[in-house]
Amino acid sequence: MTEIGDSSPCDLQEFIWNLAYSEVDSVSHHGDVWREALGPRLCGLLLTGARSRLSPTDWSEIRSALRVARGPYLEPLLALEPQWHTGIVEASQLGAIRLIRHEPFRAIAPTRLLSDFVHALDAGRDTPGDRFAQRYRRLRPSFDPERIRGIPTLVGTSLHGPLTEVDGLTRMSLLLSRHAEGESVPRLLQVVVGVSTRIREWPWF
Repeated sequence: MTEIGDSSPCDLQEFIWNLAYSEVDSVSHHGDVWREALGPRLCGLLLTGARSRLSPTDWSEIRSALRVARGPYLEPLLALEPQWHTGIVEASQLGAIRLIRHEPFRAIAPTRLLSDFVHALDAGRDTPGDRFAQRYRRLRPSFDPERIRGIPTLVGTSLHGPLTEVDGLTRMSLLLSRHAEGESVPRLLQVVVGVSTRIREWPWF
């Protein structure tokens, strides 16, 4: 089971910042939607990590962009008003993280455990109807843990797990794969964690 170490409370902005900071730079459909919704000025601030320069109006616009880019996926989660925390996960424990309830992922990892998912990806399995496996194999040779943008988000009923990924699956999969192969990766990974006794009401949990 994955447990969160060195946890401390944070607020919703921490989650929103890390999601936007990561996805605005993503070469993907989600990245395109974020960039279109935010416009050049806010994209520039996010791309350079200028969090301290964001005004209350900027935060409101980023929150609106989240609704456009990720609304059906994340709004049901945010409606549960989870308590947010930051913390760390050991790379060796990443395999116990659960995948979201998504059929292309379950097709190759029925247990929904990240360890089984990564093993299937490294064995050449494809995620049917989803391009995740292609993206994973394209990024794996050049993945640099030191250049990760944003920190992954997990959710659960407590900080003691079980924990389900919300954002950052590619980053965590690549880290776990490299760790399993004995390659050099950071021993600790910082994460954001949302905790709610109602988390099972989120359709993807």
